[in-house]
Amino acid sequence: EFLLQHSPAGTFLFDDFGWAETVFTPFFMRFWFLEYYEDFALPRDDRYARVQRWVDACLAHPAAQQVTKEQIVKL
Repeated sequence: EFLLQHSPAGTFLFDDFGWAETVFTPFFMRFWFLEYYEDFALPRDDRYARVQRWVDACLAHPAAQQVTKEQIVKL
């Protein structure tokens, strides 16, 4: 709801990759661990479409390319 209220059509919370993305992107990367070992995934539901767009954009950002999904899962 927060993303929809403050940036309904945007990719990030505000105009660009900022502090919110800097804080949350490492958590999104750790969800790979949960996806692999616990079969966790964000529900593919329209209610979560804005969140999924944000997560995808954060993970695709150059600042998030320091480690791979495989490294997170194996670590």
